[in-house]
Order: sequence, then structure tokens, then C-alpha cells
Amino acid sequence: MRQHLSWSGDSHWRMPRWLLFPAAVVSALIFKYLARA
Repeated sequence: MRQHLSWSGDSHWRMPRWLLFPAAVVSALIFKYLARA
């Protein structure tokens, strides 16, 4: 299980760090939209 977590973490951190912030903002906006509906 630890090996799977480390592999998932490696693949996750391969993403550009600047792309992580916009993705978090978009997910937050979608969550608020779904919460209203």
C-alpha cells in the first residue's frame, strides 16, 4: 500500500505547481455552485 501511495504522490507532483492553484480555485467554484443547486 505504501508503494501505491508513493507512486500516486510521484505522479501527482509531476504536475506543474502553477497548475495546482487554478485547479483548486476551479474546484472550489464548482463546489460552491453544486452546493447552491
